This record gives sequence, C-alpha cells and structure tokens, in this order.
Amino acid sequence: DRAQLALSHLREQAAFVRVLGTYPSGSQLVGPIAQQLEALARAEPPGGPDAPPVTLTARASEDQARRLRIGVVGFGKFGQFLARALARDHDVVAMDKDSKEAEARELGVPFYSMYEQMDFFAQKPDVIVVACSIISFENVLRSMPVDALRGKLVVDVLSVKQHAKEVMEELLPADCDILATHPMFGPESAGPAEGGGWAGQTLVYDRLRIADARRCDAFLGIFEKARCRMVELPCAMHDAYAANAQFVAHLVGRALSTAGQPPLLQATPIDTQACSDLLRVVERTSADSFDLFYGLYAHNPQARETLLRLREAFAHVERQLAAKEAYLTVKAEMAHDERQKLIAEARGLIKAAMAAPSHSSEEVTLAASAAAGRSAAPAREPSRNVRSSAFSSQDEGGPPRRRPSPSSSSTSPTSANLMRGDSNSSVGNNRKKEEEEQEDQ
Repeated sequence: DRAQLALSHLREQAAFVRVLGTYPSGSQLVGPIAQQLEALARAEPPGGPDAPPVTLTARASEDQARRLRIGVVGFGKFGQFLARALARDHDVVAMDKDSKEAEARELGVPFYSMYEQMDFFAQKPDVIVVACSIISFENVLRSMPVDALRGKLVVDVLSVKQHAKEVMEELLPADCDILATHPMFGPESAGPAEGGGWAGQTLVYDRLRIADARRCDAFLGIFEKARCRMVELPCAMHDAYAANAQFVAHLVGRALSTAGQPPLLQATPIDTQACSDLLRVVERTSADSFDLFYGLYAHNPQARETLLRLREAFAHVERQLAAKEAYLTVKAEMAHDERQKLIAEARGLIKAAMAAPSHSSEEVTLAASAAAGRSAAPAREPSRNVRSSAFSSQDEGGPPRRRPSPSSSSTSPTSANLMRGDSNSSVGNNRKKEEEEQEDQ
C-alpha cells in the first residue's frame, strides 16, 4: 500500500514513471542462488589462500557456459515442444517408439527408435527427459537399460508427481539423480521459448535425489532463462493442488466439448468474456489426448475425491434451483388468492352502490364489506344487525320523524312491517277523533 501511494505521488510530479523491478521487504534468499552462495562461503579458493576468491558472477558464467547433452524420450507433441527450446543452447537427441524422423529433421535433432536404445545412450546424454504419457511412464522406464542410466539426471514432465516419484524411486538405480518437474504449460497454452512464449509460465519442480547440484541447476536454468516462474513444491502437495485446478479444468473442458452434437458450448457473435474464457478452456483441453486426461484421473489420488465433490456441487446447485422455483410458485399462488379477495370486495362495493344509491357512502361501504365477506367466505355466518328505534321526535310537540340506524345500511322486512303497522294505527286514531268532534258539533 505504501509503495502504491509513493508511486501515485511520483506520478503527480513526473511526466513519465516506469517500474523496472520490485523486491519484497524482509525477504530471505532461497533457491539456486542461495545454495551457490552457501557453497561459495564453504569452498576454499583454488590456488591457495593467496588466490583471488571465486565470485558468484564467475560461477554463474561458468554454469551458463556449460553445454548439456539432453536426451528426450518420447517425441510426441510435448516432446517436440521441449526439444525446440532445449536445442537452442544445448545438444538434443530424441527417441520414440513411433517413427518421427521427419519431425526431428525439421528441428535439427538426431532421432532414434526404441529399438535403437543402445545407439541413443551411446550419445552419452547428461540428462534424460522422459516426456511420454502418464499411463505409459512406468513401462517406458522399465524398457530402458538400468546400467545406461547410472550417473545420469533423469527428469520427468508428468502432470501427476506422486506417481512419477514412486515409479522413479523404485525403478531407477541409486546412483541416478532424479528431478521431478511439471511445466504448467504446453504448445496449446504457450508459444515458443525463443519468442518469449514461456515468460511468466510456471514450472513446478522437486529435487528428489540430486548428487550433482550444478548439473541440476544448469538444467533448471534453461527455464529460468526463458523467464518462467519457478516453484519448488513437494510432489504430494503438487497433486493436491492439481486435482482442484488442472483436473477440474480438463474435466469441464472435455465435458463441454463432448456434450452432444452440436457441442453444448459454441462461439457466437455475442459471447461474453466468461463464455470466451470457457471456449478457450474447451479448445485447449480437447486438444490434449484422452490418455492424458485418464492419467490425471487414474494416477492422482485426489482426483476421485474431486470428481465426487463436483457431482455433489452440481446436485446442490440443482436443489437450489428447484427450491427457488417452488418458492416462486407458492408466492404466485398466494398473490392470486389475495387478488381474488380484492376483486370480490370490489364487486361487493359496486353491487351495494347500485342497489342503494340514496344511502350514504358509509352505509354503502358497510354493505359492500358485508357482501364481500359473504362472497369470500360463504361458510361464515353473517352477523345480525341490531336496529335502534325507527322514530324520534324532532322537538316538543313536533310530528314524529323516521331516523335511520347507523348500524345497518337497510331496514329488515320485520322492522318495515312494524313501522307500517304503527303508522296505520296512528292514522286510524286521528280519523276517529275527527269523527267524534263532528258529532259533538
């Protein structure tokens, strides 16, 4: 964070800023350089105490000047990819069970078949790079003469490291150096080394058994010179990481490339960046052989567990989709029921307004609510209205008048009959009084 703030402050004051390199603060020197420094500190300068000390620059230039003779066993697509880069500064010879003379001639590399092993080892290679498939790795090592491997540096480039470690430690002689490597790139994902195609690519390696450290460092220096990212990692830890990275990538890419005809995922004119990345994964993984994919599965103990976890992950996502679909369905049904209730209440309001246009708005609302209640819940018993007295006196001595009841919007038939009866009785009494007054006159 402080470095970024310093760079921002510098950019405000300068028209041009370029970062040439960085280093972590409080770091510790590791790797080949640290080992060379330790060896220099313990070594006695040649020529006696009075001779000038050997500097690291002199030792580094000596390693760079050392030209290795490298034999590549397995001259397939990846073997040719490696041989092209190795042949720039070293002598390379190749061997394969199939005839690859034309490819070797194009690269300027001598080629020998598996039936010409003695001629191949007669070239006295310092390093043997086994670049065959995972499933044929053990058989290839068993087919090579043990005596011809003594004193050599044997390097594997398999994508599974624990299996390679166990096989090499079992079959190779004790006086043979062993270096386990895995270039995390290939001809589909990286360009040629001479064009900077290896820059930033990762090389994982593990020094299993090394007696000649300078020879091992010289071989690893080929990748360092190509500006690869060097990662020293135990074989078991590599397989644990690769099961969750490389195997999953190959599994998804191969599944998408073989899921029906036409393929499940195809390029379109409106692809998103994520879709384009998936298509690149499909293109790169489908270009690899099925033997490589099967080797990643069969010879990595972590791969089976990863496959089971991936199945559980797909099932979990499917359950999430089903749960969301069920929730939205129930929510829509509840909204539909609520809408029906509102419609029934609105219909009740309309009916009440049309049936009693002279009633007040309060009476219409009460009547509509009662009608809506009856339509929405027909099984519920309607509440009984209690009506107050139908007549009241406006003032003393004034004629009686009718007063509507606030608790009901309409008069029941029984109440209407009673009111009509009271009215008829009052009219009859008045007529009788008038007749008596006329007789008295």
